[in-house]
Amino acid sequence: MMVLHPPNPIPMNTSLVGTRISKPKNPIKGWCSYYAFGTEINETIILNQVHALQKNNLSAFEYILLDEGWNTTWGDWLEVDKTKFPSGLKQFAKKITSLGCKPAIWIAPFLVSPNAQIVIDHPDWFIRKNGKFVKGLHMTSFDHYLPFNKYMLDIKNKQVQIYLAQVIQWLIVDCGFELIKLDFLYANHFVPDRTDEEADRLLRQFLLLIKKKYPKVYVLGCGSPLIPAIGAVDGMRIGPDTLTPHVQSIPWLATFTNKKRYKNVMINLKTRRWTNIFWNTDPDVFICRDGYGLSHEKLIDFQQHILKLKGNIFLGDDMTTLSEEKIKTYIHPFLLKK
Repeated sequence: MMVLHPPNPIPMNTSLVGTRISKPKNPIKGWCSYYAFGTEINETIILNQVHALQKNNLSAFEYILLDEGWNTTWGDWLEVDKTKFPSGLKQFAKKITSLGCKPAIWIAPFLVSPNAQIVIDHPDWFIRKNGKFVKGLHMTSFDHYLPFNKYMLDIKNKQVQIYLAQVIQWLIVDCGFELIKLDFLYANHFVPDRTDEEADRLLRQFLLLIKKKYPKVYVLGCGSPLIPAIGAVDGMRIGPDTLTPHVQSIPWLATFTNKKRYKNVMINLKTRRWTNIFWNTDPDVFICRDGYGLSHEKLIDFQQHILKLKGNIFLGDDMTTLSEEKIKTYIHPFLLKK
């Protein structure tokens, strides 16, 4: 156990002074679906990745993370997309486990698509201002004009708390997922007239309830304010997505955005490395496929900075398409890290 006295530049939250936090779980390795397939995933695609990892002696990347696209829409977290996962999440997770891997899953607990059934059934669960739904997705300065805006659940609402508890229990207990990635955790901090202190408290309460009830499950925070998550998550994303899947079909745009994101990722790898005293730092996925746009030298630099980070390591390529040379050059060095 250690007493929390974080160094600058993070300001101290008075509600956390003197908090005692346990040593983080060991760093993990895995593969994430989002960066190779976006939301276009299904059982066959994911299982093919598991077989490819094993074929290439990469079984150490044991967590298989089902990212966005597994359910019908954001917010309806109890509704799996049966066209993609016809056997259901429970049976799918069992298949992953039977292959010697650990099933992992992504959700954005506080954000809901406008067309979700939960909006129709429980309109009183959402943050509103002047009678209108408040949008909670804040990614770019153009979000207001983009079609992927989301509504915000009010986590002060007791019924919302019960619903989210049911979702977490279903995924972990009923389905058997061993890692849960909680994304866009900052949403609660954009509620009008809600102070940062109150938003921190509500988020921390949510995370600690999960950690206390499911201590063996790996909790990965993403898009989160850092202070309220200290001692409440096992891993924390410390930077932006490595790439944006939605633009990869446009070569010139993909190359431009990938290089820009690479620079931002590298900055965060260097400036937020010290936060590994609180959790396993997570730099997002490593990518080396053709068309990514980075030179051999930059890929090696990326690889080495991830190794120096001594945190989580996730892969983001379609593992069925990587050449033996790429796997040997760029992936195998990660196996030396315990």
